[in-house]
Amino acid sequence: MKRTYIERPIFSSRRPTLALYIGLTALFVFGGVGRAGAQVRGEEILSAVQHAFARSDAAAVLDRSADHLEIALFGPGTLYSRAQAQYVLQGFFKEYPPDKVVFFRPSRNESSLFVVGAYRYAVKEAPCQLFFRLRMRDTLWELREIRIERRNRE
Repeated sequence: MKRTYIERPIFSSRRPTLALYIGLTALFVFGGVGRAGAQVRGEEILSAVQHAFARSDAAAVLDRSADHLEIALFGPGTLYSRAQAQYVLQGFFKEYPPDKVVFFRPSRNESSLFVVGAYRYAVKEAPCQLFFRLRMRDTLWELREIRIERRNRE
């Protein structure tokens, strides 16, 4: 009797199959690199936030934010969802387009990272002070707070 199919098993213990490669690749791409993927250092996130602020890119600022974060613009803070926070930051960047953004040395403890910065906008007033707070959640750093305050001329 002549057989027209291959007699070796579909999943061999000796040779991984295409399905296994595809499965592992999908796990790596979709499960391991996104928001819940490999841990990024908090300082790297702060650097990305600094560059996003300098480009007026609200979406990039919030790329590694928590689902809800506090934003304070020249006064008391309000808790916003990520989508709401994006609109708030877009409005801020429209009204105060950045000229120069500088972050100073961050301070950290076990589960928090805090940095102070300066935000100079197109109008030549004293730069605003920036405050950012990140918290470790599970194994990920998340942006939790953005504060922008006017600094008095000295």
